[in-house]
Amino acid sequence: MGGVYSLPAMRVTGSNEPWYTLLLAFGLTTTVTVFGLIFFISNAHIIYAILAANFLLIVRRSLGKLDHSVERFGLVHAFSLLGCFWYVLLIDRINS
Repeated sequence: MGGVYSLPAMRVTGSNEPWYTLLLAFGLTTTVTVFGLIFFISNAHIIYAILAANFLLIVRRSLGKLDHSVERFGLVHAFSLLGCFWYVLLIDRINS
């Protein structure tokens, strides 16, 4: 899950802040944007999802270090994806 972004970010930045967190935020933004475009989510809702995912990353970052741990960012990445899945299911039920 999160290893797709965290492993390359660790190698590029050496887990040095703020670049490490910025690369992870870029990865989350990419994931949420692609997911939203695949499922035809409105642009406004994609932006809200991006803000929520990055807020989750900032909260997780404030609770402890992410460096050298794929699992710590993996939770943020997984919760972001689950939030997007729940949104698509909710919209699907509302539109049915």
